Amino acid sequence: MKNPPHAIKLVMAAVCVMLEIKPDKLKNSSVKATFDFWGPSKRLLGDMSFLQQLRDYDKDNIPDSVMDKINKEYVRLPEFDPASVAKASSAAEGLCKWVRAMASYNAIAKIVAPKRERLAEAEAEVAALMSVVEAKRVQLRELEEKLEVLQRRFSLSCREKENLEAEQKLCALKLERAKKLISGLGGEQSRWEAAADAAAADLVRLPGDTLLAAASLAYLPPHQPHVRDQLVEDWCLAVKASELEVTDSFSLVDALAPALQIRAWGLEGLPTDSFSLQNATIIKHSVKWPLLVDPDDQGTRWIQQHEAPNGLEVIQEQDFDKIIPQGLGGARVTVLQDALTRCVPKGQPLLLLDLSGDPPPNMTNIINRITTEEGGVRVVNVGTLTLHYNNNFRLYLATRQPRPHLSLETASALTVVNFTVTVHGLHDNLRQILVRKERPELEDERQKLVMTTSSYQRALQGTEERILHTLSSVQGNILESEEAIMILQDTKKMSDEIKHKEEQCVETEAALLLCCQQYEAVSKPAAALYITLTSLNALSHMYQFSLSWYINLYISVIENTGKSSVLEHRLSLLRESLVNEVHSAVVCGLAAAHRLPFTFLITLHVLRCRYLFTVKYECRYKKLWMFCGCGCGYPHSSCSDLCKKRRK
Repeated sequence: MKNPPHAIKLVMAAVCVMLEIKPDKLKNSSVKATFDFWGPSKRLLGDMSFLQQLRDYDKDNIPDSVMDKINKEYVRLPEFDPASVAKASSAAEGLCKWVRAMASYNAIAKIVAPKRERLAEAEAEVAALMSVVEAKRVQLRELEEKLEVLQRRFSLSCREKENLEAEQKLCALKLERAKKLISGLGGEQSRWEAAADAAAADLVRLPGDTLLAAASLAYLPPHQPHVRDQLVEDWCLAVKASELEVTDSFSLVDALAPALQIRAWGLEGLPTDSFSLQNATIIKHSVKWPLLVDPDDQGTRWIQQHEAPNGLEVIQEQDFDKIIPQGLGGARVTVLQDALTRCVPKGQPLLLLDLSGDPPPNMTNIINRITTEEGGVRVVNVGTLTLHYNNNFRLYLATRQPRPHLSLETASALTVVNFTVTVHGLHDNLRQILVRKERPELEDERQKLVMTTSSYQRALQGTEERILHTLSSVQGNILESEEAIMILQDTKKMSDEIKHKEEQCVETEAALLLCCQQYEAVSKPAAALYITLTSLNALSHMYQFSLSWYINLYISVIENTGKSSVLEHRLSLLRESLVNEVHSAVVCGLAAAHRLPFTFLITLHVLRCRYLFTVKYECRYKKLWMFCGCGCGYPHSSCSDLCKKRRK
């Protein structure tokens, strides 16, 4: 606390005076310097032995200068009152009472001490007189008293000896435990300090990052990757201009999705490109129900894998209105109504596939999350049905249409997520397929490594949480708890083993990835070739090529192309066979006017894959593209710009 209430400062200043802690000397604009106890007070409050200092305070030997200063500058002040201080802080109230108690004790001790001295003198005189009258009796009594005193001292000395021996054993035990604790957790200090510094920096950037994350969830879902990147870049500049700190190269995935969750998504079949990870993060954190624009079904496949353990039900739009005769006690209901009757009350997820436009009208209340309460229970009206609404219910909608026709009400009620395939995501998928066919042992080992690494990371996170829980739950001095020391030692040993295994997994995974990267000579051109096919849609909306068809053709080429013991030759054969098969399969379905442009695009694709054709030379063929009747929409920027000009 930078600027605490005056009462807290006053109490802490008094405590510092009692403990003879000097104030900080502050320099200001005036000539005279001022003294401030708040700096030492904060250091004192941060001292772990602060309470022990108060308990062990030598109240019988308080310097007179300290008590004079306490009585003059603090105790006499009306605001130095426990009741007044309690309004600012209950802890400060206790410290105020302690200071006042010490002052009262010192004042009483000064009054009692002389009286004790006079009493001793009087008793000495009486004893002297009694010794004269009863010399023998007094001598005997004195001897008995001396004997008793000696016996008492002897008993006390024996007990003190036993206590010292016990303390010596306890200190030796604590020293041994301290060595174990230091050896076990000594290496964690630097990592924890770095983590604390990173957390502090993240806390400073939290408002700006939260603003960007909220904007990303609200506005990015419908857009393509390059549009998203441009929007985030513009937003970052605007937020920085508003004097808010943001993370450099802000990423929605890094801000909202933990690394373990990302690995789990990958195991569930989600492509690992940033665009797909953004979409998954949006789906998991969006308040509105997601509508996946998924022409190639990669998003819906991931949803089905992800929600399978939760009992996901999948219905296609063509089955919505089919009648189930024996539903709801014999009543005639549709497939959609029957699914809603099961999923909404039980909290099971529901996926609606192949939407051609707006969802059915009877789902308006579910789409907009309009619920009511009847008898203290949340219910939702679905047409003529009234269903108990379970908060765990999740609804997913998907369409294969690249540009679905939605009403403004539906678009505003849903989060429209663009899940179209990207080159990077398709490239990873095609590479995995090729490696699985060519080197199945590599792909199996990679999958096992991913699962093993994920389990190690979860176990490592669990051990770290156990260490922190043990440290925070120990009452008093941790060195006095043998159980806590043993738990920390065993947990640290387990943590080190997991880290070592995880490092080995990372090294092995890197080696496997290096082997798999050799097959990128086929997967990268194959991904670019599919993007070339999808660009034909600019010539005619009839030219639609599904990703599943292309993958099946890709697998067929892998299985039917001639083998070779030389990897480079094998990859070259695969590239040529894929281009030939794609050209043969596609060109026969094109209009005569579009066959030559398509063949030309395939030629450019082959030249680029062989690094025989660069952008510099490609620009020289603009006129040739125009004579070919190119409305191709090819992804290269120069062709795209030229086609736009031609259409104008």
